[in-house]
Amino acid sequence: MMAKCIGVGDANPDIAGIGILLSFCIQAAFTFVISIVAFAFDLNYIKLRRLRARQAMDNGGVALLEMPKIWHRDVHTWYQLQETTKALLEKNSDIQTATGLALLVSALAQVKTLSFYHMHLVYDTVSLVAISNCAALVSSLDSSVAGTIRYLSIALWAILYLTYTSLFGVRLQSWDYNNPGHCYNTHRLSTPNAKHPLVDDIYISFTCLYVFYTLIIAAFKLSPFWVYNFSFQLLASSIGQDLPKESRRKRSPKKLSKSKRSLKDLQDNNFLQYSVISVAFLQFPLHAYSTFTLRRSNESLLNSSNVEQAWGFSQVGAMVLLAPNLIGIIIAVHKYLRWESREHGNIDNLSAADMKKREEDATQLEEDIGELRLEQEHKEGLRRVQERWESRFFNRRVLQDVELEPEGEQAQTKRVEQQGKSGGV
Repeated sequence: MMAKCIGVGDANPDIAGIGILLSFCIQAAFTFVISIVAFAFDLNYIKLRRLRARQAMDNGGVALLEMPKIWHRDVHTWYQLQETTKALLEKNSDIQTATGLALLVSALAQVKTLSFYHMHLVYDTVSLVAISNCAALVSSLDSSVAGTIRYLSIALWAILYLTYTSLFGVRLQSWDYNNPGHCYNTHRLSTPNAKHPLVDDIYISFTCLYVFYTLIIAAFKLSPFWVYNFSFQLLASSIGQDLPKESRRKRSPKKLSKSKRSLKDLQDNNFLQYSVISVAFLQFPLHAYSTFTLRRSNESLLNSSNVEQAWGFSQVGAMVLLAPNLIGIIIAVHKYLRWESREHGNIDNLSAADMKKREEDATQLEEDIGELRLEQEHKEGLRRVQERWESRFFNRRVLQDVELEPEGEQAQTKRVEQQGKSGGV
């Protein structure tokens, strides 16, 4: 007969309250949705910038500052939408990192007295913070003071998360069904005959590695210039020629923090966004399901379980932390609508700020055209290499055919002579 847990300890609303769990899950879901929207905006932004640069190349010799403003409007619109979603992701990451740090500090302070059930809930809950952190890392590269504080906070969260996970794994080794607080009900989380704490160790090890895997992918965003240089140097070595100095320029994080970046940097970043969104798609439902399933399966085993269902100060406070997200959305939409109305009203009457932006935009367009030309040069170089190999292969086949042709004529003459002799006989 399968052993059953006799109790999971006393209720702890400050850690496992319904408001706290809902707050973390809603913030993670919000981040996940906004990340998908930001990814779609990035795709359109890159597409429109390439299209605009292609049109400028086809019109050859057009003075970029004299181009009609309509050429730039669509790019500006998608850029504003892109920046709006990134600002929302950064703000949400800051909020969730702060609450995640608070929860981890609270759990570490009680780590020796927390029940296994509550330790598991804390683990799944703080794992959701990684989604927001990855989204913030991959969406922008901010070298300002605020950006530096954000990265340091994420690093601190990662250290505390790893520390807590290690302590949780150590404590799990004292699993005991007959000792209240040293077990929990795993109904709908594992098979009835699963061995504990073996399956719990496997789950924690796999998901912890998965969380850090997503963080590592997002951290590659901090060195896109390395990806850029490596990929193009690899291409240069493959075609046997040096690239122009312009294609080998290094982009420092400070330059990449600017609003306008090269098409190559944007494409590399877009690939990283796709990777992070893909892994987060699995990470979010896994931890959300584990959190609420574990809670529902163990409520009856708690002492004073109704305390964790009550909406006390800590529960209401956790839900109130969702308000900045809603306020951020309202402010972002308001700013975007103001920008749209301002753009429509100042098509002909440009202020000094508008002229400066237009000059920056023209400079960016020149760089985009230069990148497209470099791409054409690379493609042309690859095409020449391919033609050279095809030509060598074709010439080799021709030489082989020429060498075999005399032997074919001699064989044909012999066959004719043999046929003549047989006919005469």
